[in-house]
Amino acid sequence: MAVLGLAGLGYWLSQQPGQATEAANSQLVATVETLKPNIESLLASDMSTTSGDLSGSIRLVNADARSLFSLSGTLLNSLDSEGSLAGDIASQALEGTRLVNDANAYRSAVIPILAVPTFETDPALIAIDDAALSFGSWQARFIAVTTALPPGTMTALGDELESIAAELDGLHTKYLDAVRNGDRGGTAVAIHTLDTRLEQAEMILETEFETMAERARLQFTGALEAIDLLLG
Repeated sequence: MAVLGLAGLGYWLSQQPGQATEAANSQLVATVETLKPNIESLLASDMSTTSGDLSGSIRLVNADARSLFSLSGTLLNSLDSEGSLAGDIASQALEGTRLVNDANAYRSAVIPILAVPTFETDPALIAIDDAALSFGSWQARFIAVTTALPPGTMTALGDELESIAAELDGLHTKYLDAVRNGDRGGTAVAIHTLDTRLEQAEMILETEFETMAERARLQFTGALEAIDLLLG
């Protein structure tokens, strides 16, 4: 009886790794089947947080992708191909959502400072102190935002904003000199120059945003291709 008991215990123990792997594989398939339509939803969107349910889809994709990372670690010891594919899917899905989140956060921070300011251009309608305060307050906000932006997210736009920031002292001086001298043409030129620079920056922003969105789409497409391979 003792021998039979030990034999039974040995058989039971031998079955546990296989059963655990089978359970993990079933969970992986279920997670991937849930993840797939959420990735497809992101691909169908314009990647903007103003487009409706984007934030919700990102949260769902992130949750499932993190689950896949855990499952891939379980499977790599026994099912190398499935574990590797699960890791690839998770990595690409998370990188895609990171790109979308970073692009939207950056754009949300920058858009307010790119709005064309409404500075008075008729020297007869504004005192020099009020003109200095108006332009100076706006300039301070612009510089505060640009210096707080994370580097490496939208490099071309970051360079453009730094260039504009470097020109603001000169434009500020030209604007105040024109107000002081009653030079309506001078104030108009100074503000028009600023408006033009901000409009150029906004165009760069939209180009950079679309570039990051396209990078995200490539990650999501790669994740879907890996899902199809895994599901067979």
